[in-house]
Amino acid sequence: MSKPNHLQDLDTFKFRLKELANLFTMFPPALLCLLILNETWLAVDRYLLASCLGAVIHMPFAVGFHFASFLIPETPHFIWEKLDLTVVHAASVFNAYGLSRSDWFASLNLVVNSLFVIQSWMTLDPSWKRSRPRNYSIAVFLQSFPLLLYGLHGHFLWMLLWGSLGGLVYAAQFFGIWSHAVFHLTLTGWQFHLLQAALKIASPLA
Repeated sequence: MSKPNHLQDLDTFKFRLKELANLFTMFPPALLCLLILNETWLAVDRYLLASCLGAVIHMPFAVGFHFASFLIPETPHFIWEKLDLTVVHAASVFNAYGLSRSDWFASLNLVVNSLFVIQSWMTLDPSWKRSRPRNYSIAVFLQSFPLLLYGLHGHFLWMLLWGSLGGLVYAAQFFGIWSHAVFHLTLTGWQFHLLQAALKIASPLA
């Protein structure tokens, strides 16, 4: 039995409101990066720039996906969603380069993340989403692994904590329809510790 029109309208309104929240909560990590880069006392090198580019390039694609969902709620928007996923993995490579200052380590991350991206685009049915949490977890661990070798255990644990918290909130839907937006907000904490670590690293990964 289909829902009455007024209930369908209410569901559509709530969905659009949720997508607006998802859209606007994607801005803080990128804004944090832009604020860091704008600091006059800071000597910005290509490694810090790489650590910032990840969040900055991801933001417009995530916003595009949620804006498309806001405009046309009835459509799954798989293309936008896969583009969003693709840039998440591209951001992982930038972050790996920024945190390792190493071409070979960034190249390793590029190979692994490229395989994840290819896997998502080659799968035509919705089952492609099942591998997403595993792939994201591997990508996050790989890009932050250099912090252990540099002895920046505190930042590594904070990034792990923020990442786990965000993933748990999203998976368990602790905040109902707002869980996705809360997950986005946890990315700001994750990005903050990533940038703090990047500022402390002065030599390439051996």
